[in-house]
Amino acid sequence: MKYCSDRCRRGVGSADLAAEQAILQLVTARGPGSACPREVARLLASRDGREGSWREQMPTVQDAARRLAARGEIVVTQRDRPVDAATARGPVRLRRR
Repeated sequence: MKYCSDRCRRGVGSADLAAEQAILQLVTARGPGSACPREVARLLASRDGREGSWREQMPTVQDAARRLAARGEIVVTQRDRPVDAATARGPVRLRRR
């Protein structure tokens, strides 16, 4: 897989790398637990001083999660079962591999 989505075709920028780091930071802090992508988006929005804009961060967080899952750094789950991050629909959780 070369790209996790059409948005990734444009290249990975600093916002994308920040999202990857935020995901890794949150799932590492959770240990065996998991994190919701929404939590990551809210963390990124709060770092920018724009807490109310977390929804705008969601596509970036979702793409970052797909890239990390494709590299084997995290596992994307639904109902505690691993799923393919590229095709999963609905609520997902992120956890460290």
